[in-house]
Amino acid sequence: MSHVSNEEIRRLGSGEAGEIEAEGLAQHALSCEPCRALIAGFVEDIAPRAKREGSLKALVELIRVERDKALELLITRAEWSSFRELTRKAQRDRVILSRACHSSTFLDVLLAEMRSADSWNESEFLANLALLVVQGMDEKRCPAALKNDLLAGIWTELANVRRISSEWQHAAVALRKSEQYLAEGTGNPLPRARMLSVTASLRAEQGHLSEALALLKQCRQIYQASRDWSQVARTLVQMAYFLMDTEPDRGLTFLNQASPLIPVEDAALRWLAATLRTEGLIEIKQIDQALMAFQWAESLRVFQTRPDARLRSTFTAARLLEALGYTQEAERLFEEVISGDLHLENYHTAFLDLLYLFGFHIRAGSTEKAIAICQRALAQLDLLELGHDQLRAVWTQLRDATGRKALTSQSLDMARSYLRVHWKHPAAKTPVLTAGTS
Repeated sequence: MSHVSNEEIRRLGSGEAGEIEAEGLAQHALSCEPCRALIAGFVEDIAPRAKREGSLKALVELIRVERDKALELLITRAEWSSFRELTRKAQRDRVILSRACHSSTFLDVLLAEMRSADSWNESEFLANLALLVVQGMDEKRCPAALKNDLLAGIWTELANVRRISSEWQHAAVALRKSEQYLAEGTGNPLPRARMLSVTASLRAEQGHLSEALALLKQCRQIYQASRDWSQVARTLVQMAYFLMDTEPDRGLTFLNQASPLIPVEDAALRWLAATLRTEGLIEIKQIDQALMAFQWAESLRVFQTRPDARLRSTFTAARLLEALGYTQEAERLFEEVISGDLHLENYHTAFLDLLYLFGFHIRAGSTEKAIAICQRALAQLDLLELGHDQLRAVWTQLRDATGRKALTSQSLDMARSYLRVHWKHPAAKTPVLTAGTS
């Protein structure tokens, strides 16, 4: 049925709605969070009518539980606020000794803080606090198997933080810890699905795309079996993200499958899907369709919380201008993006964007500008004290090969793959990017 109207809510709250109408509205609201939120303001008026078993009684009970959880979350956030004034030792002691900290709500707050922490070191500390929270939980309310599920979840989220920081070996250790706890857990497949998703992201970043997609296929099957369609959509978008550079047609197919499953309220995921669609359409040279997709993405960007959302939008706009032949305008936007990346200290992304700008100049036949990009990249690596000798050797190869006109059609792809995977740690051997080699 359609969403509950204001008039229907009024009739339900005033008692004017008949039993059949009330049950129908309640059945809808039980599975529709926005409508349930509207009805919540009238729950005490509805409660006297919900004495017998049925959808209306279930709705009243669910709204009260959700309201209590929301209140508990507010109180917990206030509790966490007081932690900031304490030393790390005092924070650990308080988590160990305070029963108020031994709750799933406090654990959720800690995990949220861990994901958004300013540094890897801070995330590690918060993860340790989260582990103490679970260890302190009452075994009557949280038996050992459930604790293991929660501990697995903490290690999975820590693995994701480590992955984002390109600490791949540490991320792999955390994922093994998660796997060990899941083996002794409740058997609930959802924590495993999250672990598979993070593992897939790690393997993709390490250059193992086929393995990553196989892991996401398992993840998608778990969410489908659980009828968690929003997570199915998220997994499909993740698969599209992995494929958009190498197999854009296949990536677009995944986006088409995800589109009807993305919740209306998840504007951030809809923005990401629309942005990926634009990139994929550019790759397959469907520029008019890409322009329409970009317009849709721009209308959703206001809801996006990623600090680099504007920069990624600008990068896509530059690619569109390049495809339409507006090279000067495109170059200006690419330069704006690279400056923004450096300002935000998104150094990995900045050097990938520099590499794209290098390719842009190669495609335009601007050899001198392409060489200057390589010189600029090498200077930035030295200035920022980033990277390693092998990474410098790759940029040096690109510079020298450009001067000799010895770049192959595969050179840019090889350099891009290398830079994505070996930004922080060198490969077993330096790739050879010049003509006459493989």
